[in-house]
Amino acid sequence: MHEPPTKYKFAILIVILLSSFYIVSGLLDAVLLSVVLTYMIRPLAKRIEKYISHDIATSVAIFIVISPILFGLFISAYHIGGDVLELSNQLPDLEERFNKQNIVLYMSQYVDMGVAIFIFDQLEEILKDIGQEVIKSGIIVSIPLYLLVQLIFIPFITFYLISDRRKIQDRLISMHDGPLWRELLEQSDQLLGGIFVGQFLTAIITGIIAAAGFWVLGVPYPYVLGFLVGISELLPIIGSKVVGGFLVIIYFITGDFTKAISLALFSLVFLWVLTDIIIRPKIVSAGSKVHPLLVILGFIGGSMVMGTTGFIIGPAVLGIGKVIIDLMWPISKK
Repeated sequence: MHEPPTKYKFAILIVILLSSFYIVSGLLDAVLLSVVLTYMIRPLAKRIEKYISHDIATSVAIFIVISPILFGLFISAYHIGGDVLELSNQLPDLEERFNKQNIVLYMSQYVDMGVAIFIFDQLEEILKDIGQEVIKSGIIVSIPLYLLVQLIFIPFITFYLISDRRKIQDRLISMHDGPLWRELLEQSDQLLGGIFVGQFLTAIITGIIAAAGFWVLGVPYPYVLGFLVGISELLPIIGSKVVGGFLVIIYFITGDFTKAISLALFSLVFLWVLTDIIIRPKIVSAGSKVHPLLVILGFIGGSMVMGTTGFIIGPAVLGIGKVIIDLMWPISKK
């Protein structure tokens, strides 16, 4: 069989990768989350595999990990859905309380009355524009449908990534015959495992911090909301700040401005600065041996370039880049 010259192989590979990336871009979030779950579920599947076949062990491990998450989401939807329905029944009363006079009077305690009126008018215009854009875009319908499609595909993608791991690994190794390439694949696998397991541990810690904070602030169902915050840390399409932001909006609409401001400050300090700037880099760095600064730059830079999807891709790309540099230009030990 005729084999293309070596100098063309790299170009062919780049074209294939870019084309594949474009095709699966609609399911990129599901693929990324499946990769994260693969590194978390794989050790459990290996232990179960001692007693049953490989594919069945993989299915059981996925069920053990995913079923509690789905059950928690169902319980969360049950409780929060009831509150949303109750809130919708109170809309006439809320509309009477949530008027310009009451809000301006509240704001005038901290700023001049004229400034308060100006701020309210600007916010009102911004909210109207946002509401019109949301209705035009159909995002209210598309986001739940998008999330549903992603969640359906995640278990299947995870299954094949774990089940066919050896085949994928052997195929990657066969692409280039050399110890440097093999070492690159092994170190990249270890690095990605450290990053993704660190993501999982950070999600657990963030959920606990959120639940404790919501309980202290007197928010209903603090443990349910803390669970949602933890889960959303694993979902680049959502992000934990959305839960805090949603609560801030709810309390602002209902007229409890003090609690809305308290939740906003709590989300900023504890769910962003503490977890994303301090805890996450420390945990991910310890597991992946990547410097905390690279972790921070990867998370923040990736998010700025690729949106929430870059939250996972960013540190992985920088980490693999470090592995390549270390292998090609090793530091001599004197």
